[in-house]
Formats: sequence, structure tokens, C-alpha cells
Amino acid sequence: MTDDVVVSGGLDHPEDAGTGWTRRRFLKAGGVTLVAAAHGWSVLDLLRGNSSIFATPATFTRRLVRADDQVLLDLEFVGLDLDEATGQLVASGGGPFLMRMVFPSQHTAENAFGPNGTPNPDNTRGHIDAPATRLVFSVVPPLDFDVDTLLDLAAYSLEIAGSGNPGPDFTAIRVPAGLTITPIGNAGFRALTQPVTRGDVTETWMARLFDPTGTPEIEARNNGSSSDTAVGARRQPDAQNRDDIVALTDPTNPDYAPALAHRLWLSLAGAFADIEGNWDAGAISRWVQRINGGRDVHIEIAERGYLAPFGHPASWVTVQERQLKADSGGGLSYVLVEETYLIVTQPTVEFPDSAQSPFNPDDGRGFPFASVTVDSPPWAPVDKRAIVNCNVDEAWGVTDAPGSNTDLILTYTATDHVGNDPISFDLPARYVDWNFATGSGGSGLVAHYQNGVTEAGRDVPEIGGALVAWAPESTAGSGLTSKQTHRILFSLGSPTGSPTDAQLRAENRPAFFPVVETARIADDTLNTVSGAPIEPFDVTFPPRWLTDGLDPVGNPDLAFLQLDQPQPFSFGEDAKALMVVEMDASVLNQTLGAGPDITVGAPEWDPAEAFGDVARFLGGVLLQELFNVVAEIDFDLGVNVPTVLTEVDGDKITATLLYEPTDVNGIPAFGLSAPGSVSVKVITCAWLTGGKAPTSTIDLTVRGFTLEVPPFVPLVELEFEQLRVVEPSDGPTDFDLDLRTWRFAGILELLQPIVNLAKTTGKNFAIDITPEALDLSVEIPLPTINLGVVSIRNFSVGLGGEFPFGSGGSNGDGLPEVRLNVGKKPSPVTVTVMGFTGKFYMIVEVSPEYGLRRVAVSVEMSMKLFGLDLIIVEASVTLGISAFFELKDGNVTFIGAVWIEGKINVLGIAEVTMRLQATVKYKEIAQNVKITGTIIWSASVGPLSDSGSLPIGGTTVSLGDGAGSGFRGQALRSGEPAPGLLSASGTDGFGQRMTQDDWNEYTGAFA
Repeated sequence: MTDDVVVSGGLDHPEDAGTGWTRRRFLKAGGVTLVAAAHGWSVLDLLRGNSSIFATPATFTRRLVRADDQVLLDLEFVGLDLDEATGQLVASGGGPFLMRMVFPSQHTAENAFGPNGTPNPDNTRGHIDAPATRLVFSVVPPLDFDVDTLLDLAAYSLEIAGSGNPGPDFTAIRVPAGLTITPIGNAGFRALTQPVTRGDVTETWMARLFDPTGTPEIEARNNGSSSDTAVGARRQPDAQNRDDIVALTDPTNPDYAPALAHRLWLSLAGAFADIEGNWDAGAISRWVQRINGGRDVHIEIAERGYLAPFGHPASWVTVQERQLKADSGGGLSYVLVEETYLIVTQPTVEFPDSAQSPFNPDDGRGFPFASVTVDSPPWAPVDKRAIVNCNVDEAWGVTDAPGSNTDLILTYTATDHVGNDPISFDLPARYVDWNFATGSGGSGLVAHYQNGVTEAGRDVPEIGGALVAWAPESTAGSGLTSKQTHRILFSLGSPTGSPTDAQLRAENRPAFFPVVETARIADDTLNTVSGAPIEPFDVTFPPRWLTDGLDPVGNPDLAFLQLDQPQPFSFGEDAKALMVVEMDASVLNQTLGAGPDITVGAPEWDPAEAFGDVARFLGGVLLQELFNVVAEIDFDLGVNVPTVLTEVDGDKITATLLYEPTDVNGIPAFGLSAPGSVSVKVITCAWLTGGKAPTSTIDLTVRGFTLEVPPFVPLVELEFEQLRVVEPSDGPTDFDLDLRTWRFAGILELLQPIVNLAKTTGKNFAIDITPEALDLSVEIPLPTINLGVVSIRNFSVGLGGEFPFGSGGSNGDGLPEVRLNVGKKPSPVTVTVMGFTGKFYMIVEVSPEYGLRRVAVSVEMSMKLFGLDLIIVEASVTLGISAFFELKDGNVTFIGAVWIEGKINVLGIAEVTMRLQATVKYKEIAQNVKITGTIIWSASVGPLSDSGSLPIGGTTVSLGDGAGSGFRGQALRSGEPAPGLLSASGTDGFGQRMTQDDWNEYTGAFA
């Protein structure tokens, strides 16, 4: 301690009269001295800077000095006079009668070293001395004025302030420095009246606190220093701790508990103390301070707080021990060394439903877990570090060792609300101080933590694809809310309803709750429905889930997760584009599994956008365009927004989304005009047991509309009463077609008279829809004509078209084509003139892309050379010739045949037939021509038959190198599509060898 000067005027040592007594000089003194104070104020005034002038004035003062056992006390007597004659203290008025006993500073607070610090013996550590300590006793005069009587402290009643900072007439003990404490209850002081010597050692005199009923209890009444700047950052208890100790030992505090003084002795050498405080609630849970000779030897402060983000109760424990530590001068210094520890005081926190936790924001729907357990960290020194946007005094990161910047990693285990296997993940430790986890500090903490939560990825745990139920199940066991979760970003949310500290304390909750800011998941629903794996994607909670939960009024599709970026999922791809629906899944829900965001009452919900730019039916018409002709929607609940119905039948769950807008207009759009009404129904079925895969069905109905096919270059207009397409995920496509009429359009409009004739006569008018294409046909047959020896049968004119969906169609290229036929291959036009018979049919196919794509002509003539018809025998010999010519996409095929056939029939019982046929075939494909011939014979007698064939050749001729030879010329060799028979492309192909006039004359001959 320093050589503080005290007032003295030693009568027994006249040489020191009028001089100051130093502690060093005091130690050299002997005997007992009571020294009168020569001033107008009390000794206490001088020691405290005249702060006691408002106290009851002292009648007189004395200093008690006894060198043998180091007694140095300043005594003030209030309401008492010294009767010199009797040597007694006597009353000088009506009281009170007090003896104030003032001790020099009893404690020095100093700054500690960190575990890795090195003391410098040449530098003084930051420190501060406590002010003088004051014991005030009530005495009953008369009283002997001698040392034995004055030091018999147990004989006097200790004056204790009832509450607040003790005034000058009450006991005020300044131990430790910064705090003013006072004993309570039955506590008092006792001391030896005479020195105690054993051998050559005399015990230092001390005033000892005692309580006859047990361990003395104390209260901290004041924190005399709101700053630790003069000492340093490692002063303990620090300014905030001292405020908290004062608050916790205040009887008006609901968390009140007095501290215990296992030892509190006052002496000239300083205090000897062993103080302990324990509190069940409040900012500090434990305070221990041991002092020897006015210097700290052990300090322990356990600050109460919470781990963020889940709110696990925890303690930040600071321990200071006085140790011999090697200093920079090569010696040893006896200094305080500080270490800090993190202790989890409640490993498991639970998050019950809203009825049990009324302050959980959004009734807890922003957090998927019912409980979270943290593994306690090892008992080892740690350190604090600042985290982004948070003051280090409110929330800090915890490092794994003193001086380290590596986070202490904690392992958490969480259980969701539906009972999936618990998941484990790691997070860096984040500690929140009590004063910022409660009351008004919580709101600021939440804002700061939200702004800095990501910390460059520190606070984003990897979950590893474990199943997490992101919402309670509307139907138990459905599994619809459990998603493979890969990553979660946790944050903090403020309590609902502005609860008081007392209300939060009753719930054992801080002023924050965990919430999920974003998560990354994978979803089997989207993978199954789309038919292709979808990479994990980021999700958040949709606002209507947070506000309405499982209430179908505000959350009709029971959506519980919202995708940051919509993911497409398709229906109908297996149906070869008869109807393909690709919806943009913006939410995951408990009705469809996934679907558009159908926020109730929100005009930004756009059905055209929800169904994406791929969803189409009949191969070419976008559902977007279908919805674009719907009039402006009134977003009244249940009218023009989707409705969702969930039904449970045993273990089968059926969820149906129906969108059926009522108002339409007639604005043409992309091949679609004037729709009467549109409805889309999406039905999802799932089974709780049996392992059966879920199924989905799209049901699209369009009524009263005109469809132009194909959409870009219309060739046909279809007027529908109704078209309904049903596309299941596990079966064939079905449709219900009610066609009002159809007509040719565009360049085919000139053929409309034939269609009109067919409609008028009601002859063979048909439409056929397959998954590959739309096929239209009209056939006009003429009746059989018999004119004597001439007959004409099977004469018909046909007109039709094929309009593929996607890449379908009979040609596999997705291009539409129109057909014109005279006669048909199964029933060609047949003309009979006496013994001559001719058969004929012709097919012409035209494509807007290629022009003439196919011409096929077949001609057959036969003549009966010999005929015999007797009663028992009938015989004939027939000679025939036929030719077939086809030009298809520039490839030429010609087949010519001649045959002779004889028949003999005896009594109609036995028939003998013999036929001999010679055939030659010419086929040009690409740049090669192949010519083959075949002789075929056959014979039959009744049920017995035999046949055979003999090839006559098989010559392949190359069409050349593109210099002008061959049938196709340069057009083929250029790699462009075949120009067709009548194309002018090429150099000397087939089109150049037969002119337009020649071809007209040739085909006209057959007509």
C-alpha cells in the first residue's frame, strides 16, 4: 500500500506533534496512543473529502494507534462527551449516541493478465484503492473511555442502513473496491481487545464480521465507479457486474438473494475476505471473491446469458487467480491471471406450440424444430471475439482458446415436430449477454444479429440431406412436409406481443427466438413429378404460412415453404405432347406437394405465369395464351383464385387444385380465339401405407373456342363445343372431344367447297386425335354406276390433313401435311368393260414446309383371255399388267408387274389355280438406284398349295458426284431437303426430265 498521510498529533511522541503519521512511521511506534484531531471536521471528512459534513456532527474525535498488533483507527464520537474526571464517555444531549470507526483503504483492485500475457516488472499494473471503510456502532453512555472498552466491538450494536447507499451514520464497507456493502440481519463485528503474541509473532488486529445464527449475509448497496478505465479491461468484477451485484442484492428485486461473507476481516493491512453470491435468475449466477491483505487471490464471476440462435441458457465464467508468472525481466511476478470459460446450464430447449409458448413469433411457424439439444463444450479456457454488426458487450463469438480467432464449434441435435430421426449439425458458439437478451436490449440485439448473421458463412450449418419436417402435418403420417435438408441459415426473431421480462422469465426464454432465414433443400415431389432430378434449391417461409399456418381460409393450399427461384415441374411428357403442363412451382404445400403461389387476395398472382412458358395442349397451344384471353380477374375468395380441397379416405389422401375463372373476352391470342371458359384441375393422390407411389393427374377443359392449327401458319380452324384432356402420370391420355365444325384456312381455303359438300351430304366426316397428331378427313363417295357392259365402283374423292403434336406425326418430323386422294388403296376405283377390268387410286400429300411431299399412283389392268363354262367344269385364263409409281420426299419408287393366271373348277368341289408373275422394281434412294426383278409362281389344288420365287437381278447404280448426272442432282448433294417432284431445284433431276405440262397430261389420263 502507499504511504498515505493520516492526521495525527501523537501526545505520547511530542516530536511528531503537528506532523503526519505515515504507515511506515506507525509501524515503528510503540504503546497505545489516543490522539486528538486538531480540525473543525471529523477525521472521516478528511479521508472522504468532506463528504460527511451532512452527517450528525461529531462531538470529538480520536485516533487509536497501537503498534504491537498494528491498530490504526480513526474514531468519531457522536452525542458523547469525554468526562476527564471519570474517564468516561457521557451523553452530551438526547442522542443518538454513535461511535464511527474508520479504517484505511481495505482493498486494491488491479488489472489482470491474460493467460498468454507477460508481466513487465518495470511497469505498474493499472490499479485503484478503495475509499476508507466505516463501521458505525450504537453505544449506551456512560462508557469507559479505554482501549479494552472501545475495541470490544461485539458489545455494540452495528448501525445498518435499511436500504440504499449507506449515509455517514451507517456502516459502509468498501470491499471490494467500487462496491459499498453492508451486513444485514443479526450480523455484527468482534475484535480482540489486547494483542495476541506467540513467541516473537504478534497477530495483526482485525475486526471480524460474524453472525451468531450462521454465515453472515451482506448486501451491495452502491457501485461507486461506473468506469473501469483507470484500472483496465480485465478488472473484475467489472462495472456492469458491480451494477448487477447491487441489483441482485436489492430486496426489491424479484431475483434478490443476499451474498454470503464466509470471511470478512478488516485490518490495517487490508481486508481478508471470502465472499460468495449465488442467484437463480438475473444477470449473474455466481460471484466469488477471496482477498488476502487487501489484494485479490481468487475471483469468479459467472455471468448469465444465452447461446444464439436457439436460446440455450449458458454462463460466461471469468476466473482470476493470483499466480507466480515469469516476467520480462527474467524474474517472477505475483499477478492476477484471467481465464474465461463457457458453460451450458440447460442443454435442451423446447419450442412447444403457440398455446404453450404465446410469445414465439408467428406461433413458432418460422422454426421447424420442437427441441434442440447442445453438447456441453469441454471445460477449457476460451476467449471472446467480435462478430459482425454486434457490439462485443452484447453478443460475441467464442473462440476455442485464449487469443485464438478460431471459433469454438458446438454440436446440436434437433428434433422436428413429426418425429423424424433427430438431426445433428455444428454451429460456432455465439454468446449473448443477459442484459441484451432481456428487456429493451433484445430488440437491438435482434436487429444487429440479423444484419450480421451470415458472418461469411460461419453460421450456416451443413445438414447433409437429413429429413426435416418444415411444418406440422395436416394429416398425420403423410410425410408431405419432410424434405431432404442440406443447409439452414438461422437468425433471430423478436417475441410477439412485447412481453415483459417477468413474462419471458416465466417461459425461461430470452427476448429472442430462433427463426430460419433461408434453407437449402431437395424435394422428391418435384423430382418425381418432373421425371428428372432437380438440384437442391433455397427456400424461405411464405408469409401466408407464417400468418395463417394450416388455416385453409388464409392458406388454401397449405403452403409451408416458398422457393427463392421457381422450379418447373411437368405433367404429360409421356403422352407425346397431347397435353404437357409445366407449372412453375413457387411453393411447396400439403395439397399438391408443389405448385404456384396462390396468395389469397394478391392481384400479383398470375395463372399464365404460374403455368410457365412450356405448358401446352394439343402440341402447340400454350396454356399461358389460354389464360391470357381470360378477362381481368376479380380476386374474390373462391371466385377467380384457385381452390384447394383435401380429402382423406382411409390411407388415401386426395388433394385437388381447381382453377376455373369465370370472366372471359374474345381477344385472339396465339392460335386461340374467343374461349368460352377454361378450367384446370390438378389432382394428387398419395397413400400413407403400402409403399404405393403417389399419382398426379392434370384435367384441362376448354369450352366454346376456336383453335387454329398449326398456330403460326393456320391451315385448319376447329370450332369446339368442348375439349377435355385428362393426363394421368401413371396411365394413357384420355380426351373428350365435342367438335362443332371445322374448315380449311389459309392456303387450303380453296378446298373448302369439298368440305362443305361432305358436311351437306353428311358423308364420312371425321376427326381423330392421337397422342402423336390431330388427323382430319372427309370422304365423298359416289354410288356404283352400271351402264350396260360398263360398271364403275368404289369411286371416291378424299380430303384430309395430319397436324402433328410436337415432333410426332406419321413422318416423325412434326410437320403438318394435307392429303388429296382419288380412290383408296384398300378399295381402288374399279372400271369394268366387258372382259376388261381396270383399277386405280392416287394420293397426293402437300406440306407447307416442303411443298409436294408425296405422289402415289397405282394402275392395274386385266383381261380374260379364255373362258369355259360347262355344267360340270368352269375354266378361265386371265392376263394382267400393273404399275405403281411413288415419289416421296424426292425418292422414286416404280413397280411394274405382268402375270397370267388360270383356274379350273370341277363341280364347285375342287379348284385348281396356277399363277405366274414377273415383277420389276426400280427404287431411287439418295444417290443410289436399285433395280430388281422377281419371277413368282404359285399353284393350289383345293386346300393344298405351293409357291416359289426366283430373283432376276439386283443392280445398284450410283447417281454420280453432283456434276449433273443422276435423278436428283445438286439438290440432294447440297444437303437441303428434297425439293419434290415438281421442284425446279437441281440440275437434271427428275423434275427437269418431266415438265409441268407432261405431268398434268400424265395424271389427267388416269382421271
